[in-house]
Amino acid sequence: MKIRTCSLIILCALALAGALASPVLAQAPSCVTSNDCGANGLCGRPIGACLKAGTCVTPPTACRATFDPVCGCNGQTYDNECFASLAGVSVAALGPCEAMACLGNQDCTGGFMCHTATGACGAVGTCGVTPTTCSAFMYMPVCGCDGQTYDNVCMASKAGVSVALMGQCPGQKCQTNNDCAGDQYCMRPGQSCNGNGRCEPRPEVCTFIYAPVCGCDGEIYANSCIAAEAGVSVANAGETCRGNL
Repeated sequence: MKIRTCSLIILCALALAGALASPVLAQAPSCVTSNDCGANGLCGRPIGACLKAGTCVTPPTACRATFDPVCGCNGQTYDNECFASLAGVSVAALGPCEAMACLGNQDCTGGFMCHTATGACGAVGTCGVTPTTCSAFMYMPVCGCDGQTYDNVCMASKAGVSVALMGQCPGQKCQTNNDCAGDQYCMRPGQSCNGNGRCEPRPEVCTFIYAPVCGCDGEIYANSCIAAEAGVSVANAGETCRGNL
């Protein structure tokens, strides 16, 4: 009896010593993109969580040729989840990527937005990938369905907004320059300094032609373009302000 008890004590002591000597498994680091996981890492996410933070995992090096299609967070269809991981892409949904009808972004899964045809704001659209990066050098302004002007279609899509019309949005009503975007000013037509105006772009380049005007701020400007560049509407033409400010 004593020998058996002693053996059990020794075994328990050895097991305890082994447990204490075992290294503690480190928790996988969190990530936003696969770039956060090093050269050979993948930012893995649960299915459908394209926009949420993930954890760094080791991607597969080979996959079985099993056809069980999934839709990747980049909008591409892969033969199976393994091939998506092999490409460094998380899975948005099981099954192939299909044009899913929607009425708003809330009808689409994470990483997707509801695209409608240009000028068809509020109509039935289809879920498409929301871009994460856009060129900041391509200036082809569009008016979004939210009434805001974007530098290009990609920038509108990145904000989750479809396009209402090509070009800048028509000037919105305003009371002061604070009601307009940073590169706009509140222009009051008809040489009026009171009442509602409309937001118009500030000119970037003006001529040096001397055709003086009185601004609504009581200052004299060399011409109306320079006044607009300063974000000031015109009260009257000439070198004298006539008191209708």
